[in-house]
Amino acid sequence: MSTPIPFADDSGTSARRVRHAVRSASRFPIWRVLIALAALPFLLAFMAAASWLAWMCFERVMGPPGTIIALVGIAALAAFIRRHTGMEVGLALCLIAVVGLVTVVWVVFALLAVALVAGR
Repeated sequence: MSTPIPFADDSGTSARRVRHAVRSASRFPIWRVLIALAALPFLLAFMAAASWLAWMCFERVMGPPGTIIALVGIAALAAFIRRHTGMEVGLALCLIAVVGLVTVVWVVFALLAVALVAGR
């Protein structure tokens, strides 16, 4: 014995269903565009400051040629991550920055542990 399901039959033609279907929201709402435009100057300032700090750090450690090689390497790594994961370039750079920060913190704690064990 089958159980009747009254809401399963909309008793209409496919053309009627299409006309009365709920329309989806637009793909790019205007408020998202406005928020992105408002955030863009701050993002550009942050990226400029981060690039300048990276340049100064690498220049002190490796000199100008090594700095250029390191920055090109970071860009190539971001492009590689983007190519193989489908991630956006900005997210790939953020991933590289987070991994670099975690590595620096790990090295600092490792050096602290060695200093405490060695008693210096």
